[in-house]
Amino acid sequence: PCKAEHIAQFGALQCSNVCQPAHCCFSGEYACDDVQLGHLNCEDYNACQVLYPNKKTSTKELLELAERIDKVCSASSLNTIGGRAECQDVCSDHLCCFYQDGCANDPDKNCLAY
Repeated sequence: PCKAEHIAQFGALQCSNVCQPAHCCFSGEYACDDVQLGHLNCEDYNACQVLYPNKKTSTKELLELAERIDKVCSASSLNTIGGRAECQDVCSDHLCCFYQDGCANDPDKNCLAY
């Protein structure tokens, strides 16, 4: 449930529920040892990284990026030559996000915004 494709289609709730015990592995808010989770192995939850933006991109920045993509790639924008070109320009480096064996699970690609 934590593949970007699944989240894009069904939302992040299932992934979030599965990943809740490992929040400490990715959030940086506290160490897993601080909450006494027993034998939690963060490596078992690697797929959960998709829920946590990388350190270079904040949640606010991802939201702004998603809103920009939504605007420049909207149906009305795609009906113009300039709008289509802008959408292609914004998305060209992230086409791998949409391929089955692409980069959708690479947190550095920020595929959820696309």
